[in-house]
Amino acid sequence: MSKIKKLPEDLISKIAAGEVIERPAYALKELLENAIDAHASRIIVSLKDHGLGEIKVIDNGEGIEKEDLANALIPHSTSKIESLEDLSHIDSLGFRGEALSSIASVSELEIRSRKDDSKGFMINSTKKITSAALDKGTHIIVKNIFSKTPARRKFLSTVGTEYRHILTQLYNTALSYPQIEFQLFNNEKLIHIFKPSDLETRIRDIIGTDAKRFLLPIAYKDGYTQISGFISHPQLTYKSKSKVYVFINGRRVLNNSLTSAITESYKNLLMNHTYPLAVISINIAPDLIDVNVHPRKELITFIDERDVIEKLKETIQETLELHNLTFANTVKQHPTSSAIAKNLREDVMATKEGRIGKVKRSADVIQLHNLFIVTETENGILILDQHAVHEAILYYKYKQAYKAQKEKALSVQLPKPVMATLKPHELSIFEENIKALTKLGFAAKVFGPEIVKITAVPFVSTEVDPIKNLTETLERLESDNISDIDDHTNAMLAYLSCKSAIKSGEHLTKKQMKELISYLDKIDLGYTCPHGRPIKIELTKTYVENMFKR
Repeated sequence: MSKIKKLPEDLISKIAAGEVIERPAYALKELLENAIDAHASRIIVSLKDHGLGEIKVIDNGEGIEKEDLANALIPHSTSKIESLEDLSHIDSLGFRGEALSSIASVSELEIRSRKDDSKGFMINSTKKITSAALDKGTHIIVKNIFSKTPARRKFLSTVGTEYRHILTQLYNTALSYPQIEFQLFNNEKLIHIFKPSDLETRIRDIIGTDAKRFLLPIAYKDGYTQISGFISHPQLTYKSKSKVYVFINGRRVLNNSLTSAITESYKNLLMNHTYPLAVISINIAPDLIDVNVHPRKELITFIDERDVIEKLKETIQETLELHNLTFANTVKQHPTSSAIAKNLREDVMATKEGRIGKVKRSADVIQLHNLFIVTETENGILILDQHAVHEAILYYKYKQAYKAQKEKALSVQLPKPVMATLKPHELSIFEENIKALTKLGFAAKVFGPEIVKITAVPFVSTEVDPIKNLTETLERLESDNISDIDDHTNAMLAYLSCKSAIKSGEHLTKKQMKELISYLDKIDLGYTCPHGRPIKIELTKTYVENMFKR
């Protein structure tokens, strides 16, 4: 058996760096947190070669004293804590004291800094301090990351993927601190500039203009916990959890329990496997959480996690109730509602077994709340979800069209090319998945900075706006990795039928409603839409009579 040996300090530092700095985005995370802790009001991020060549972070914060520069590169040195007791009252983002030393151990690091009332100084990997000319604040330059650990560099993903991780990290920080200005450059080209703003404006700047129309503010406060931010109307959903942002005391955390609590708060308002947009900040007394359980502080533990989850769910549900988007009030006021719900579920099961009565030829048709279509059957009352039933109809048509079309052209040429302006992360996804997009039926290519020229679209989605069609397909590519799926799977047909279907909230004429109802006799739509939501429910005459105790 080999003898136990003490590892050399250089090797120890590289092992520690592997826990904290697994990819360039994590180095950026640490540098951004240090800038925020230094009370910077403006942070500039400049990349070379998408961050693999160089990451430079410039802030206008408090700066570092000359005598502190050397200590900044020593492992476990920090200005954030001094005693064991401080670990239970951490109110800063960085505190562990190994970030800069870890970065220095895997790259060429240079720090330039100046306090308000002194000259500027510089230190690099040689640890020699020299004078430097700069304004108040700190400049940190990370060059050739992982050049000292080639094995680590081999495990990096593609340039595009690593770049998207950097963008994600910047977005996380910018959403958490909308009062701070952020600028991003890549190869000297300005990619983003986020001016100081309120959170709603920052969400619009990062997520997109359309998102702002669907935002609902949330707020809660007691002696220990404060919850604020925005959630989306159920009409705005995504295929992945990537748009669910939860910040604890200014730091984005990954917590499945909190994410599930947010989704569950919507109850039956969301389709299966879809998630809302949520940007939620939870401020909690520092001694009620432990942020020191993960090297990058992405995971935290609560003294009473159940309490936080209950407060979060209650806050979201009250907001949805306030906007008449949930039946929670009915349940609270009428305890028998649970029994009613049980009967409805049983009646839905009868629907699933195919016992829905035929629609009467003379029956009238009405639209409820621009969501549901109601008509009369031989057995009672039929209620259709207008979006779900149209989606099921389109799905049936698309499958038939695919069967007939699969030996022919899979694309339809547009009358004239359409120019789409993509966000930086969308363009990165586009460039990495051009082959998959071609298989799906798109003909598109980069036409200029962040501009993509679309000349053809999939034959089953000609009714969808080409730009929206492409951007939503890119979202799906990112979340579902459909480049590994055959180009014409049921999943893609279901996705396209959903995007082409009549939307919830859309007003319909009687002619449109009767046309949708007519398909019930023409084709077997089944019980649910392709995404698993019920499309039709029948309330039998007997059931209604029982409710009225007749």
